[in-house]
Amino acid sequence: MESFKDMVRKTFAQKYMWKRMIWTIGIKVVQDFFSDKNIEWFIRFNTLYIKTQKQDTKIKAYTQKNELLKKINEKLENLWYTQKITDIRF
Repeated sequence: MESFKDMVRKTFAQKYMWKRMIWTIGIKVVQDFFSDKNIEWFIRFNTLYIKTQKQDTKIKAYTQKNELLKKINEKLENLWYTQKITDIRF
């Protein structure tokens, strides 16, 4: 049985967040992962595109791509989104 808190959060997400919040949730996880608030990004067709001039950020994203995808999709799943980010590109 769902708790009241979970039901309220799910209702709020369904009414007010929908697809536009996927962008915000995804980039928040990416910014926290890299500890960099200046990463340029966008999402198109379930693919997260990251643009940065820092080579160390690109290397870290490439080597830990699966972990980053897992974190983003877990965060979306926790907020009852059915969409998933399937790839990260630079």
